[in-house]
Amino acid sequence: MKKLLALCVVGALAVSLIGCTSSTPSNTGPTGKAGGTDTGKAPPKETGKVVEPPKETTVEGAVTAVDKDKLTVKDKAGKDQTVMTEGAKVTREGKDAKAEDIKKDDWIIKATVKDGKTTSIDFKTPTAPPAPAAVDATVTKDGDKVTIKAGDKEYTLDDKTKITIDGKDAKLADVKKDMKGKATIKEDKVTEFAIAK
Repeated sequence: MKKLLALCVVGALAVSLIGCTSSTPSNTGPTGKAGGTDTGKAPPKETGKVVEPPKETTVEGAVTAVDKDKLTVKDKAGKDQTVMTEGAKVTREGKDAKAEDIKKDDWIIKATVKDGKTTSIDFKTPTAPPAPAAVDATVTKDGDKVTIKAGDKEYTLDDKTKITIDGKDAKLADVKKDMKGKATIKEDKVTEFAIAK
């Protein structure tokens, strides 16, 4: 009797399990049948790649070499950078120019490079420093060390100082105390002393 009861329970369970695994289509299944929401198209594949914008760099510095369509630029950090000029828009301080206008010792204000290709170059040509002006000076000491006073400062003349008296070349020994002339001073040194008698 107990065996029969156990067989009935097992049989009932089997019937209920078969009912759970019925192949009746669900209205929410992914097959697209019978009211499903799927269109039958495969979901888009994820590539995992992120599209990056083109890399852009800028170069600033002095032109140390010009070679056809290539410039060598020493940047502010002292490193040599190569800037290709082909196809780049070239300007001189914002005004239209040509790549051929760029010379050695010019200053690259800004060169823009995208993905290894130069798109624009703006440069300037440095202006020469003004020539030092000659100032009135008086010899305060002669002999082995000749000194002159220009303004409120004294300077010592040496063998490298170009000395002229009445427009003619002279020597340091020709310069005497109380002589007056024009001194050209550069970087705190007298480069020329012109004496007019």
